[in-house]
This record gives sequence, structure tokens and C-alpha cells, in this order.
Amino acid sequence: MDYIKEVLGVNSKIRKWDDSKSLPLYLQAKGEYYILTINSENLVLLKMENEKFDLKSFKNDIVIFKEQTSYDTVLWFDSITSYQRKVLIKNRISFVVPGSQLYLPKLGICLKEYYENTVNTTENLQSKRN
Repeated sequence: MDYIKEVLGVNSKIRKWDDSKSLPLYLQAKGEYYILTINSENLVLLKMENEKFDLKSFKNDIVIFKEQTSYDTVLWFDSITSYQRKVLIKNRISFVVPGSQLYLPKLGICLKEYYENTVNTTENLQSKRN
């Protein structure tokens, strides 16, 4: 995932996680699993649709997942609502929305892309004089 490399400026690699087939079927059905390596830290990325995310069931699933794999999980969404973002951060659940936000509390990272719209007033004033 180039987003993490660009934002953090560190070595990161992502690859499909082949061992996800050993998970219980209901966990396999949650989404697509990848291994994310940031420097030497391995995390599992769970790519899922934000409509399928349910905090209560995910909190239970993450405990079972950690027991079976010893990996920490990072949720990967293409987009999320502001409410979902708030709930994830409140519960210290790692997630990434490429191009928008990266929240990895275990690594002490919370970044949100925000660009302020600015108007160059000098150009506007010059164009009005002409």
C-alpha cells in the first residue's frame, strides 16, 4: 500500500495472506486478508466494506483472531463515515482509509489528511485591476 509508505516515509510492504484459509469460515467471510509489514512489524490488514462493519461483533472477532494468529489487525476501508471513524478511534481499533486517514494506536500513529482551501488574494486583486 503506497499510501502508508508515502505518509510515514518508512519501508512498508503488503501481500495477500495465504494462511487466512485456516481461519473459521465466518472470519474468512469478513473480507480480504493481507499482511502489512511496516519496517519489521507485521500486521494483518482486513479489507472490508464499511457497510459490513459492526463494532460489537468485530470486538469479539478480534479477540478470537488474535488468539489464533497472534497478529494485530488493521481494518482497511475504501471510505468510512465520520461516525465510524469516531467509534473506531474511541475503541482504539486500528484502521486505514488510503488517501484519507491512518490510525495505528499500537505504533502511536494517528494521521488525517486535511487540506485547507486557500485563495491567493494577490492574484485576485491583480486580476481585478486589469
